[in-house]
Amino acid sequence: VATGPGGFTGTRITIVFARTIAQQLKCQIEGVSSFKLMAYRLIKQLNENEVEKSFWIKQSIKHRGIVAGKYKLIKNIEKPGMIIIKELEEPHLIDPNTKIYPAIDASEDISEDIERLLKIGIDSYKNAKEGNWEEVLPIYPTSPVKIN
Repeated sequence: VATGPGGFTGTRITIVFARTIAQQLKCQIEGVSSFKLMAYRLIKQLNENEVEKSFWIKQSIKHRGIVAGKYKLIKNIEKPGMIIIKELEEPHLIDPNTKIYPAIDASEDISEDIERLLKIGIDSYKNAKEGNWEEVLPIYPTSPVKIN
């Protein structure tokens, strides 16, 4: 299930629904951040030198700041054509003065991102990766209400 960041209500409902199904059916579940799903297609925007290092995906949120996550391409020795991206830092609110480079602006492509989510889920199932519903939580980098 995609864990966000995303809209507060939509993310919350999706996570609760997926966790409930996993709990009741006693099946595995894996949470994947929306930015990690984007990383597989957005990495193509980087040049060759940038791809070898870690990179950021960022999104400006009006009146709230910048949400960013850090990612790295992992070389797959067994299957050279297969892309694996590791999430080094899950999306979180960052200080606007923090230097993040290289950084790619987050952009949605729902059909591609859902396809990637399904591939990750199938790979987890094939590799018998255990995923406990209690560990899958939504990513809320900003509060839906202003806290003083």
